[in-house]
Amino acid sequence: MANQTSNVARLDYVRGFIQAATSVIAQVVGEEPTVGSPQFQIGPMVHLGDVNVSLGISGDIPGQVNYGMDMQTSLNIASAMLMETCAAHDEMSISALQELGNMISGNARTYLAQLNVTSDITPPKTVIGHDISANWHRIRAMSIPLVMSHGTLMLVVGIQQ
Repeated sequence: MANQTSNVARLDYVRGFIQAATSVIAQVVGEEPTVGSPQFQIGPMVHLGDVNVSLGISGDIPGQVNYGMDMQTSLNIASAMLMETCAAHDEMSISALQELGNMISGNARTYLAQLNVTSDITPPKTVIGHDISANWHRIRAMSIPLVMSHGTLMLVVGIQQ
């Protein structure tokens, strides 16, 4: 199915992640984000945030999903999730961010299943640094900013061509 996927169907997959992200963020952070203008990232290098939670996608739509943000936004989101102030990227704050990625991706899988798309996700990986890019070979990525008072979370969904 993945080789015959049209651009419209690919957008449906991305919509599944957007829908899941807005719903989960509203539940665990307490604020529904505003969805900004999506942008395609062309080329093998995908630009990510300073703090990134990445998961692989397998099944009918192989690819990657990344939840990227700046340092302060990541601490704000982790603080809201843990209901206590997080001043550093320690085990608890990173675990909270990974759980956010798991929850969003799991809900997206449920949405995709309604479209008769089978998928599975890998455990989340967290990468923290500055000027981070990833080489997503043969994957076309779409970046969608999710804006809230805590900062902007950049949802990057890449589906293998």
